Amino acid sequence: NPVTNAYTTTASGIPSEAYFGGVLLPDGRVVFVPNASTYIGLFNPATNAYTTTATVPAYAHVGGVLLPDGRVVFAPRNGGVIGLFNPATNAYTTTASGIPAEAYYGGVLLPDGRVVFVPRNATYIGLFNPVTNAYTTVASGIPTDAYTGGVLLPDGRVVFVPYSATSIGLYLTNTPAPKDFCLHPCFNKL
Repeated sequence: NPVTNAYTTTASGIPSEAYFGGVLLPDGRVVFVPNASTYIGLFNPATNAYTTTATVPAYAHVGGVLLPDGRVVFAPRNGGVIGLFNPATNAYTTTASGIPAEAYYGGVLLPDGRVVFVPRNATYIGLFNPVTNAYTTVASGIPTDAYTGGVLLPDGRVVFVPYSATSIGLYLTNTPAPKDFCLHPCFNKL
């Protein structure tokens, strides 16, 4: 609580390292992106209820991105695939296999609906088009073990947060974003 600086907990019993990242859904629930867990977590802050749904492989994803159609994209980690979770049906599917392990940590939604995957150990940036399920790469020459998360700026650039890189990464998408899009509570989440 930022008003009182109080810290509390709820929904105990969640295993250690179960999740890595979360995504706020339009209905107020939070999707927890599975890390060591083999289930997707859901938290309802209105009721403080925590549940699990949809079986997933452990350590397959890290970070998620809410799509305009309500689905959540899970960034590929060790599973080599992009995960798609539909909270309306609790269905989990995968697409775009063969992505190297530890390539990305998180993603950013672009104004045109594509997702930029933040390069962690990839030497390139990943782009995912959820309409066509196409995965491509751009911008080679990025150092390994570099970034861990990203933020979309109104001018269309994506800022990559340094992990072990000694500089901030910038990816120019050439697609400016309305400020409201960048500041919307459902976007720019790890």
